[in-house]
Amino acid sequence: MADHDHISNNFINLRAEQQRNKDIKLIDATDAEHDFIAHARQDIPKLLNEIRRLKTVISKNK
Repeated sequence: MADHDHISNNFINLRAEQQRNKDIKLIDATDAEHDFIAHARQDIPKLLNEIRRLKTVISKNK
C-alpha cells in the first residue's frame, strides 16, 4: 500500500509496491495539478463517500 505519492520536478513517483517503475511524467503541469494527481488516490474515494452521504441526507429530507 502506498504511503503518499511523491512529486519531484515533473515526475510523480508512485510508492505502492505494485506500481514500482511506473512513475508518471507531467509536462507543463501546474503545482495544483501535481497536488491533485498525487493526492487523488486518497481524495477521490473521500469525495465519493461524501457525495453518497449527501445523497442520503437529501433523500431523507424529501
